[in-house]
Amino acid sequence: MNAAQIEFTMSWKGDHNEVYFDRLRSLAGAEEPPPLVNGHDLHDGQEAQPTPRRAPEPEPEPTPEAWADTWPDPPASAARAATGSMLPVGIDAADLLALDLPPLRWIVPDLIPEGTTIIASPPKVGKSCLVYQAVVEVAIGGELLGRRVEPGSALYLALEDGRRRGQDRLRAALGGRTMPRGRLEIRWGAKRIGEGLEDDVAAWLAAHPDAAIVAIDTLQRVRPRSTG
Repeated sequence: MNAAQIEFTMSWKGDHNEVYFDRLRSLAGAEEPPPLVNGHDLHDGQEAQPTPRRAPEPEPEPTPEAWADTWPDPPASAARAATGSMLPVGIDAADLLALDLPPLRWIVPDLIPEGTTIIASPPKVGKSCLVYQAVVEVAIGGELLGRRVEPGSALYLALEDGRRRGQDRLRAALGGRTMPRGRLEIRWGAKRIGEGLEDDVAAWLAAHPDAAIVAIDTLQRVRPRSTG
């Protein structure tokens, strides 16, 4: 998928949070999306300033231990690091059938699984509205696209919103329903990857045992700063 189409990263709490952070860091090392165009609405009507491009950074190689017993399977690069072999990594079919694998946890059944997910499309097609709807349905235990959602706490880093637009979108997503206090937190600022974002998210997860979803809007806003 063209990196320029990547607008949102969404991460769900599970038993392997550090693995999900590693994947987020890997995604952030991809080529930077094109600069924002002047006139794009950011904070309640303020104009966006062009974002300078930076050279892509090499993708970090995850250790085999970090990927152990996770879904999906570890990438071939991690397995090659463990074996020192450049041959394709695989498993005997009989051994695969014998594995005791836990079922995949769905945040939104058959649509959004546990793990790290990208929502990507051309600009201005409604991705932010979809994300608002998703976090609202998780927070209140509603339905998304006809799918019943189990309730849980949600964190939404709405980094291209302000209070006014956020309120409008939240009201639209609720459609007259009531939002229970303490179930959905919306933040308009966040640290960058490698500069404290992971610690802040981990602290929020630790404070919310029923955490189900963390949404970051957008990936470009939390990419590491250019060192070149």
